[in-house]
Amino acid sequence: MKIYRAGLVVLVFASLLLAVPSVFAATEADVETRIYDFPVLDFPYNNGRAPSMKQSMQMSNDFNYFVHNAWLDMVAEQGMHDWASQELPIYLFDFIAGSWPLGQGWLHEEWHRAVLGRRGIDSYNGIYDFSSSSMVSVSRVQDAALIALKREHPQELVRAHAAGFESQYEQNLEFEKHAFFNQHSPVMGAQLWLNHLGNILYMDMCASTMSNTETDLANQQEGANVARRDFTGFDCTAWTYDLFRPNEAYTARGVHPSGVGVDRYIKFSDLTADEQRYLTRQRNLSLLNLMDPFLFGLNQFETPSGKGYWNANLRHELTPFGYDIAANVFLKSSEGAAIFGALHTYRNDKATSLGVDVTLPRYPTQVFDKPVHITPRVFAWMQPDNLMFRDTSTKLGGLASVRVDVPIEEGWEIYGELESKSKGWVAGNEYLDSKMAVRLGLTKVLETQSRWKKTAPAAAQTDVPQ
Repeated sequence: MKIYRAGLVVLVFASLLLAVPSVFAATEADVETRIYDFPVLDFPYNNGRAPSMKQSMQMSNDFNYFVHNAWLDMVAEQGMHDWASQELPIYLFDFIAGSWPLGQGWLHEEWHRAVLGRRGIDSYNGIYDFSSSSMVSVSRVQDAALIALKREHPQELVRAHAAGFESQYEQNLEFEKHAFFNQHSPVMGAQLWLNHLGNILYMDMCASTMSNTETDLANQQEGANVARRDFTGFDCTAWTYDLFRPNEAYTARGVHPSGVGVDRYIKFSDLTADEQRYLTRQRNLSLLNLMDPFLFGLNQFETPSGKGYWNANLRHELTPFGYDIAANVFLKSSEGAAIFGALHTYRNDKATSLGVDVTLPRYPTQVFDKPVHITPRVFAWMQPDNLMFRDTSTKLGGLASVRVDVPIEEGWEIYGELESKSKGWVAGNEYLDSKMAVRLGLTKVLETQSRWKKTAPAAAQTDVPQ
């Protein structure tokens, strides 16, 4: 469930003031590379169902980039370069469009649905209703499906609760990769803040008595209509409840206040003192996501040698077994070589373990004498053996993938990606068990003059929009 409240609106909008034009720590390049991905196939997930996590992410990103670039190009052609003409309309659009299809609210619900769909559970994204309600649900989920999921795959139910948070943090990471590696950041500051602060404030609502009153209100409004109910209610209270109680039957939640069906929603008051403390701790740890230079318009920093650029941030995410704190590192040389790396620290109730993730984004090379871009990724981790909160042992796992983008005509590429993973949690991948995936699609690549390039000396570059 995604919650939209007036207080949240005010706080998020106020935070957008921090996304107003700010200082870059290094000179922008002359050219920005705009990349739009059009996913066609993600198999095996697309075996009768769509979109997958990656597909909904690509669709949402394309939507945001297209609208932002179209507006900025239009006002630039008319010679309007002031903040009120360029950035302000985009901030307002992002704020409104978050509750539209393809906005961040839609993406939040689609990632819930993707985890459920992985086990063949049908659902409906309430964003399509364009309702004026402050609560948006993943509805039309049968009690029997949730009962079976908790009984047979309890860690997947826990992951389903947290998948909405995961979507918004991962979308920001994709925006940041584009800004750093492609010099493409068409006023994305509002989106970054909406995703980060939206998650943090939602966590705060979960870890308070507000979840009690809002849950009672939702139960009253939905009544005996089971199909209308959200599959989880407040995401993070349900996540905490099922994280701590993997062996408890789903029906132990009791009967719905209407007398029909299972009482799905978990209130803060339903949690034990230990569970409440754990949820509050996760709320506090979510503030680590604000340790992110991209939020403040700092897309890159020059290395001491002057031959490259770098950036770094922290990311806290909920997992099926506890949480992950990752340190993300972005590196590129002035000659174009680039690397993204992440050091993960996984934590459940019993142990802490590590993971290392390395990607070479769009590395230029040749295959059969034809120029292509390849994106190899290698990811190794130690995670709880059964991906559960009280697992006492960890197990080595990993992921390897390679994506190849091949030009087919000017500005267009066709891509194919092969990915293989072992058992384990990977953000943006629906499967917790081992799985091989094949992805196909089209890419539109536009090399354009950077709209933010400054001709003044670097020391004077203090008015660069994000």
